[in-house]
Amino acid sequence: MRKKVVLLVFISGIIAHLSAQVNGPERLVGTYTGDLKKSVAHGDGKAVGKDTYEGEFKKGFPNGEGVYTFGEDVILEGVEYSKGDTYEGSFDDGLFEGKGKMTYSNTEKEILEGYWIAGKYSGITKEGYEVLEKQNIVRVVCQNNGSSQNNITISGLDDIVEVDNVNIEFDGISKYINLPSSKFPFILNIKGTVPSTGAKAKLKILIERPGIWSIDVETN
Repeated sequence: MRKKVVLLVFISGIIAHLSAQVNGPERLVGTYTGDLKKSVAHGDGKAVGKDTYEGEFKKGFPNGEGVYTFGEDVILEGVEYSKGDTYEGSFDDGLFEGKGKMTYSNTEKEILEGYWIAGKYSGITKEGYEVLEKQNIVRVVCQNNGSSQNNITISGLDDIVEVDNVNIEFDGISKYINLPSSKFPFILNIKGTVPSTGAKAKLKILIERPGIWSIDVETN
């Protein structure tokens, strides 16, 4: 009698496992092994369909951190992928979303790192810019105000003594005007002295996308 009970539990476990569902994307529907919640992939697991995904799931979809590998050449939303191309990074409801890295099966192609939005590569920065370094800087606010010109306006820095590669005198507000698009990504590298304290200040910002940018800086 004891053997029959154990066998029944074992069989029930197999049935639950085989009925586990991956809700999407469609290319992952096939077999699944891993954590479940109400017979749906939820937690850590691995799905194998036309493509393969291993990582975190939520309600049947890749969600969180994981690795997605394409099993064949395919075009999705106008983007070409080859068999063996691999994305490693963040997912949301089955889509590449957030910070990640794409490694190509064609080793002649450079690894693509940065941010994805709704499954498509957005750029190397999340908001179109990134503060790479700051010293004795309390606050930096960057805003893209349009794309009719390529201007960068900086306010809040007085008595700056050195600006790398650009001859600009700072007097509260200064501008880079009519920059060619070929200059982007543009690195703004400023070193100076805070007037009120005499402390050395540094600010290094990567502006990835062309446009009309305003940068407001507050020092200590």
